[in-house]
Amino acid sequence: SSDGTYTVFAPLNSAFDKLDDNLLTKLLDSVWQPQLQDLLQYHTLGSVVRSSDLVDGMAVATLNGEDITINLDPARVNGNSYILIDDELVDVEASNGIIHGIDTI
Repeated sequence: SSDGTYTVFAPLNSAFDKLDDNLLTKLLDSVWQPQLQDLLQYHTLGSVVRSSDLVDGMAVATLNGEDITINLDPARVNGNSYILIDDELVDVEASNGIIHGIDTI
């Protein structure tokens, strides 16, 4: 946690269910904390980006330094994580930013 405003592309619980059980167990082990932190930062932008700000083909740097690409037809991150617009899980207000739900990690 740190000060600032963020956009988080937050996987639903069902997205975690798609992970291999061994990987999920490892990520929750304190030894793997750097990898978990990297994964979380990969899903986080350092500013507020509302769904109305998203542009097809938009490349955005995440907090771990890697870029993600936004596509809009249909709305998704990096081609495989669908942004859950139809489920109204976009632009969810948080105390320090915005959350957009996604279906895949």
